[in-house]
Amino acid sequence: MNPDLLKPSLAGEFPAKPLYSVGTGVVVAALGGPAAVLVLMTINARRMGRLAQDAWVFVCLGVATAVLVFALVNDPALFANVLGVEVSNRLNRSVISIAGLLTMGLLYLRYRTRYRAMRMSGIDSPSPWKVGIGSLLAGWALQWLLGVLALILLGMP
Repeated sequence: MNPDLLKPSLAGEFPAKPLYSVGTGVVVAALGGPAAVLVLMTINARRMGRLAQDAWVFVCLGVATAVLVFALVNDPALFANVLGVEVSNRLNRSVISIAGLLTMGLLYLRYRTRYRAMRMSGIDSPSPWKVGIGSLLAGWALQWLLGVLALILLGMP
């Protein structure tokens, strides 16, 4: 008889500590963009004990975030030209929000079994207020720093 048949199916997927909810991630993504999502989900990865294992994912998404910020600093009309609409800060903020939601979606797909294990076992997520606000502030600061770095490297005034 196969000994894996007697092993609980969610035992290997259950996080060490409860994760911050997907709803928290979506709000952080919409308001803070991809950098804020990376901060929040890095905290979640650490709570799961998977930070070292998933570091490559965070590095790749961080590089993609940096490329997006550099592209917007280099050519603020980039997405306006692609979409054929008027250039505005609102459009660029929307692009950042959409990128944050896409980042959250990718990271949710990576951790969905852990979220499902939490839901099935009836464990509630911890209060998101402090971590959510902290992630937003840290994400905004990171995006601002990336913007300043882009200005310096691109030689813009």
